[in-house]
Amino acid sequence: MEKKTTIIITTFLLIFNYAFLLGQYKRTDLQNENLFGEVKSIKYYSYENEADTKEIILVLKFNKQGDIIEQIRYRIDSDIIDHYVYMLDKKNNKIEIHELDSNEEVKHKYIYKNKYSNNGDIIEAQEFNNEGILKATIFFAYTKNDSTTTVEKKKLGKDRSHQYHALEKYNNDHKLIESIWFSEDGIIDSKALYKHDNMGNVIKESYSIGRYPENDRQYVNSYEFDRKKNWIKKIQKSEGVINDILEREISYYK
Repeated sequence: MEKKTTIIITTFLLIFNYAFLLGQYKRTDLQNENLFGEVKSIKYYSYENEADTKEIILVLKFNKQGDIIEQIRYRIDSDIIDHYVYMLDKKNNKIEIHELDSNEEVKHKYIYKNKYSNNGDIIEAQEFNNEGILKATIFFAYTKNDSTTTVEKKKLGKDRSHQYHALEKYNNDHKLIESIWFSEDGIIDSKALYKHDNMGNVIKESYSIGRYPENDRQYVNSYEFDRKKNWIKKIQKSEGVINDILEREISYYK
């Protein structure tokens, strides 16, 4: 059983979206993940049908302020893919990401120096390595109207080479409703659209691959919830057929 697209996309975005939130309305990682209560940790499990063995694929840990402090991804055999620890400043802004090896020693360190606009939006983030050498710069631009905020993100290497270019559109409830990724030549690589229920959970999602339309996918999600109204089981279907089942084991500070 393969790791599923939904979780892979989510964890890939963690490194960037958790580190760089829209500063004007600083929200915690719990809020951005649509989590309620004082969540301490979450373990994610994936399987394709009820008869399958549940495979752990992701662990997230949060501080009491509601921000992520640790992330571990797993392969199907439970070996660790990667392990990150997030360092925060006094305002709970993420300023360093430490990648750990199998002995939980720091393998790589990513240090961020951020610049903000007058209204608090992050506009530039410089990424340095362990030796303090600049590796990349991420630029942010904002387009706001009455119903949405669109964030343009461009990451350039130290030689100004293209690393990624994306547009993310949020509604007034700060929920991601559209994401577009561009290739180096400006052509759309992929696009995702999200529809939410009245609790903020994604109930419909569609993915299109610019150069490979045959790989376009649409999914419908249904959920089961715990007493805090956080989902603990998510069933994802495509054309009426179950594509993936995710379960979350959530622990709380109280």
